Parts: sequence; C-alpha cells; structure tokens
Amino acid sequence: MTSRIQVLLLLIAAAPVLAQVETPPEAEAERLWAEATRLIQLDQLPEALSALDDMVELEALHPGLELPPLFWAVHAAAAEEEGLHDVAVSSALRYVDQRNSNAAEHYGFALRLVVDADLEALRLADPDREIHTLNVDGKPVEGMEPPARKNPHSYPPRKTAWAREAGAYGGAAVIGFVIDERGRVEDPVALQDPGYGLGLEAARAVKRYKFKPATLHGEPVAVYRIVTINFPP
Repeated sequence: MTSRIQVLLLLIAAAPVLAQVETPPEAEAERLWAEATRLIQLDQLPEALSALDDMVELEALHPGLELPPLFWAVHAAAAEEEGLHDVAVSSALRYVDQRNSNAAEHYGFALRLVVDADLEALRLADPDREIHTLNVDGKPVEGMEPPARKNPHSYPPRKTAWAREAGAYGGAAVIGFVIDERGRVEDPVALQDPGYGLGLEAARAVKRYKFKPATLHGEPVAVYRIVTINFPP
C-alpha cells in the first residue's frame, strides 16, 4: 500500500472528528444554549449547568464569540443553586459589567451576589471589626440611622482620556465602599465597571466623599454602601 493511499484512508477515518472540529462556534453555542434552556425547564439543573459550562469553555477558546445577553446571569443562578458560590460570583460580575445589563432581567440578582461577595471579603479581611448594613433581608435595621453625605455636589465624575479617545458611550459604575465610624470612605471598589478606566475614576471620586457617620442606637458604626456613578455619553 502506497503512502498516499494510507494518508487518504487516515483522512477518511478521521472525517467525523474533523467535521466536529469545523463546526462553527456560533452554531455550537446556539445548540448548547437551547439544550441548557430545555434542561432548566425540565428542572434538570446539574445537566443544564454542564451545558452552560461547555459554553464557558467554548467562549474561552473563541474570545470573539458572543454569548446570549442573559448567559452569565443564568450561569450565575445555576452555579449558586448548585452550591458553587465562587463560580456564581465570577459569572455575576461578568454579567453586571455588560453594557446595558442594568436594564435587563436578573440584574438585581447578579449585582446582589457581587455586593455580598465584596462585603464578605471586607469582613474576612478584618474579622475583629463589625461592618453593618442598613438593611437585613430587605428590612431596615432597627435603631440604625443611615449616613448623610456632607458634600453631595463635590467631585463630579469625569470621563477618562482613554474613554474619550475610544469614543466610549459613557456608562455607569457601581462602587461598593465602607463609611467608617468617623464618616470617612474606605475601600471603594468598582463592582460594575464600564471599562476605559471609568471604574477606577469613579472609585477615586467616591474616596473624596465625606459623610456624617451612621449610628446604631446612637453609637457611630461602620456601614457598607453602594453608589452608582453615571458618566455622560
């Protein structure tokens, strides 16, 4: 048998594998999304999460691949339901960073995962310090007086040179931070970042805020807050 015939036979044997490799990633993502959606409707969540994970891998192999707008929110919800909290937070962060995600379904759920993770990290970093929230389970904390900002019109956000050069549309940054017992801002971080350095610029602006501190039963306490900084188009 000549070497040319051997090569042809090998190619014929490998044809099904080659066809699978050459499947367009967009078509494969569409198939996996349909499968995940069907499995979620059948309440087969572990199997649905497996299909969603395959889409994550596909997106990693093809960085230009566009996934459905709700993908990362659905992946976050499925991962959280299956007890994969860190995975859920990572996907939620990708979802809230999407353009116009705050006008879409599941935004509140995804943002809450990101906010809770930031607060948990701050508490773990300093376990001897108590950082309060203004609400627990959606209800105001009894005896809590919220902080009051002293300079509400100071330090408006500015679009960065990077954003101007890129022709960025503007956008919104959500900043999480602590207001300490003296009313000073600590640890501002962009939980939703529109990119082009705007998240960092928003965090710097929030760092300059000054507050009358929150009190709990008359005593000053540290509280965690979030604020949305909007940048003009």
